[in-house]
Amino acid sequence: MNPRLTWRWLLLAAVLAVAVAAHHRYFRKTEKTPARILPQLRPAAVTSAQVLLGPLEILAVRTNAAGWALTKPLVYPAQSTSIEILLPKLARLRPAARIEANELKNYPPADP
Repeated sequence: MNPRLTWRWLLLAAVLAVAVAAHHRYFRKTEKTPARILPQLRPAAVTSAQVLLGPLEILAVRTNAAGWALTKPLVYPAQSTSIEILLPKLARLRPAARIEANELKNYPPADP
């Protein structure tokens, strides 16, 4: 093989590598990930959790023994593991879909 031809192929490969790197670095559209729904939630700092189901209120409170206990509507030990799994999931929660303001203009009004 001709050494001059080899250098041309190497130069072409280098130019393509630089073009690919520049494309990935500068010309790529950044995907906006939706913001978290509860950005200030710190699972370790949560001391109580309240659920309202119509007139029914369920309240769980963190106890001194690092467990959880229900205090409303009755006093009973709660499933601490379930609450400890739920809190970090709530902290990472993001909306499934987002409608921008300009998209919303295309929809008819919901109220007649």
